[in-house]
Amino acid sequence: MARATVGLGVLTLAACNVVAPIYGGDGKGTFADPRILWFYPQAGAIIASEVDDSSAFFVNRGHQVFAVSKATGAVRWVTTPYNSGYYPGTALLLVGQLVVFPDYELYAFDRRTGALRWVYSDGPTGGPGYTNLASDSTRIFGGSVNGYAYAVDAVTGTLVWKTKIATDTTYTRVSSPAVNSGLVVVTYRRVEGALTGGVAALDAMTGALIWRREFVPAAAIQPSAGYGRAGFWGTLVIIASEDGRVFALDRSSGSDVWVIPRPATLRPYEGEWRPLVIVGDVVVLGSNLASLTGLNAATGAERWKISLTTTGSQLDPMRVAGGTVYLQLGSGQLAALDPVAGRLLWTTNRSNSLLFWTYPAVDSTTLFTAGELGFYALRR
Repeated sequence: MARATVGLGVLTLAACNVVAPIYGGDGKGTFADPRILWFYPQAGAIIASEVDDSSAFFVNRGHQVFAVSKATGAVRWVTTPYNSGYYPGTALLLVGQLVVFPDYELYAFDRRTGALRWVYSDGPTGGPGYTNLASDSTRIFGGSVNGYAYAVDAVTGTLVWKTKIATDTTYTRVSSPAVNSGLVVVTYRRVEGALTGGVAALDAMTGALIWRREFVPAAAIQPSAGYGRAGFWGTLVIIASEDGRVFALDRSSGSDVWVIPRPATLRPYEGEWRPLVIVGDVVVLGSNLASLTGLNAATGAERWKISLTTTGSQLDPMRVAGGTVYLQLGSGQLAALDPVAGRLLWTTNRSNSLLFWTYPAVDSTTLFTAGELGFYALRR
């Protein structure tokens, strides 16, 4: 249901103790990296940022949403501090004139003023904002902690549809919605027992379940839930399983077109988590096993592989702009990847005082991201 929330609002800049942005480091070189354009000191950040034509949007550990000038880092507005009692979703979402903050519930703020426009909640056991979100510009799609997928109206925050994905009474989380040409794809994971699950496809307008694909594990103790956000290529839906397999499914039926098998080096109870993004006809896969891999989207054939043993795993979603993939590494570094050649173009400096914890938002010239010590703008 959409509801008003007492206590949420916009602070005056004086009341929120705004500090001045720092340009190109902190003056002593502590945060210096040649790509940093400005840095705004803040108590860390907890989810990925977003950017529009004039502002960048961040969230701090106090669950406050900040809008800053993307050119200078100067604060334009900031919401009042509050704590939902939950860890929020993975990224802000821009839709229409709103910036939507998934924080167990969904909170929609006016992008220009920060005014709270609506809140969507499905009660204490729902959690439509516990994960990341997707939108087709008309509806906002989310998962839940109680086995449902949701769509709410992007303007009013009212419920459009709610569809049960869980197939039994086991505690099931639905997450990572992706939308393409009227099809919404979500993953689901049972969080009791063997951590099994799969992927489901729904009609974006009605919420009708089109197909559900259970990822059956090869052994009873293997995790096999769907992992991350699906990608779309032609008639294919491409998605990873927590056991390390990658599936290309027919978007009409959910049947297998090609499957990358589970790595033979994994022990029976181990999994591999592989976020993915598709650029042209290349599927770029991250991994908790410290690698990046490029696959042919049509066949699943491996094109290239990069070891990340010196920079750590890659588990977050990735952003694509101008044919380049931008990603965050387990070492706290940001990196840019050429997905065709299969090579890293650059990584930020590695330093305990310069740790980026979220994947970046991207505009034509600049990356916007958050780290342990605040908000950053960096040259692409």
